[in-house]
Amino acid sequence: RLDFYSPELMLGIELDGETHYVRDAPGYDSRRQQFIESLGIRVLRILNSDVYENLDGVWDAIARAAREQMERVGPEVVRGRRTMRDTAERARRAD
Repeated sequence: RLDFYSPELMLGIELDGETHYVRDAPGYDSRRQQFIESLGIRVLRILNSDVYENLDGVWDAIARAAREQMERVGPEVVRGRRTMRDTAERARRAD
């Protein structure tokens, strides 16, 4: 499960802490992200340390990703005028 997810924007945010770098975690994370992205969902990865040390930069990265996703999925989705099936189909065509 993603740490945060917007179905309207098809944007997931994953916060990467210490557990993401032990044993098999990097390989698992990579496979998991590939699967999620195969569904047309964009995954934005953010280091936990950036949340604590560079929160303004984190907010900027999230805002930028959200704007890019709004352009990708279309303004109708953000206003709730499309179904999730329409959104997923439009995202697949955009890729």
